[in-house]
Amino acid sequence: MAGHTLDRSGLDDAAQTAKALYRSRAGNIKPKWSEFAMTIPSKGAQTNYNWLANHPKVEEWIGDRNVRQLKAYSYSIANRHWENSIKLQRTEIEDDGLGIVRPRAEGLADSVPMHQDELMFALLAAGWTTACFDGQNFYSATHPTATGTQDNDLGADELDSTGLRLAIQTMASFTDFYGNPLNILPDTLVVGPSRWGNAKDLLLADRNAAGATNTDKGCLSKLVMSPLITDTAWHVLYTGGAVRPFIFQERQKVREREWYNEENDEWRFGVDARYNVGYGMWPYAVRVTITT
Repeated sequence: MAGHTLDRSGLDDAAQTAKALYRSRAGNIKPKWSEFAMTIPSKGAQTNYNWLANHPKVEEWIGDRNVRQLKAYSYSIANRHWENSIKLQRTEIEDDGLGIVRPRAEGLADSVPMHQDELMFALLAAGWTTACFDGQNFYSATHPTATGTQDNDLGADELDSTGLRLAIQTMASFTDFYGNPLNILPDTLVVGPSRWGNAKDLLLADRNAAGATNTDKGCLSKLVMSPLITDTAWHVLYTGGAVRPFIFQERQKVREREWYNEENDEWRFGVDARYNVGYGMWPYAVRVTITT
């Protein structure tokens, strides 16, 4: 096709090739946030999560039912509208053939999960300056309960056996608002690139640096590393329950759009979606600052 004059049907053929390449790649890219966040469908401009604070426990039924009054919190996530588009000009395909189609189409497919990860990991980074459902910052030393406060922001500690065990023990001791044990154990470690080696040694190695048996091996089942996580903190999460520590709120799934621009003699292809991210259960996340 390169070096030949292209008619409209030729441009249409290139457009169909681009769509096929996009769809093939779009179905195979999995964002990292799916390892630790839950997907919540949304039916309007925003969704309210006032139920996050209320997890009543099973009790023996004696007399009337003990119908619990919902704890009065208000936390909502507003949906946002996102788009990305590419274009193929007749002259570009005449000069370069279909070589320009694949990187543009596959890059468009990559851009959606990459953007979702950017939003979610930015949410982690903002957790100590942004409020969650109880009005405190998601990572805070003063989450309120009926009898005092609880702390999921542990301050400074290295990612080693001592720091990891402290984070696990802290989460295991969390209670609900009324003091009932939540009975949870973390399962996920989230780190940036500089602590990737430490994390693998802690969770996967048979022996520690001193040559002794690594008794921390397997204490968390999932390890997530992202360049989007800063080197100033690491995170321990619980993701095994019906509710997770972070929310991916989906109002509209990714939708394809295409149109031909007669004036510029080009075909345009784009995607758009409506979604946003937010905080779920703070007791299911512990943040630790790195000391070095």
